[in-house]
Amino acid sequence: MTGLNTTPIMHEKTAARDAEDILQQTLSLLRDRRQTVSQDVRETGIQSRSHRFQSAVSRTLQGSILPADQRRILMNHARELGLRTFEATLMIALAQDRARNAPHPIEEDLLANQDDGHEHARPMQRPSLRLSTAVVTGVLLGSTLILLMGL
Repeated sequence: MTGLNTTPIMHEKTAARDAEDILQQTLSLLRDRRQTVSQDVRETGIQSRSHRFQSAVSRTLQGSILPADQRRILMNHARELGLRTFEATLMIALAQDRARNAPHPIEEDLLANQDDGHEHARPMQRPSLRLSTAVVTGVLLGSTLILLMGL
């Protein structure tokens, strides 16, 4: 049984030209989208928002410690800036880690002066994390015992 063929006949040249047009149009759309996104980032200041939040965290830290009430204030500030909770928590953790591992200003001066050819006293070594953890654990256990004995 022969009938009408409903499939349009397309020549190879036409198909190749159409494929090339589609490819060019897609690439053009991607370029436009990339430019729009980068312009949006510049206009909304995503980088400046995170920078402002990092500055606020640095100003709020007490050494490498961030009190709970200050943490709540910072998290509210992050929300106002449009940062996700995960991003804000990560920025706080990074700032605390930097503060914990950064050399003390006196240590920096001593290290800088060691290169001038004179013998200087070595800067005091930081206590290990294990020692710090042991001290904190001891203090917590001691205060718990005192609290329990008072009951």
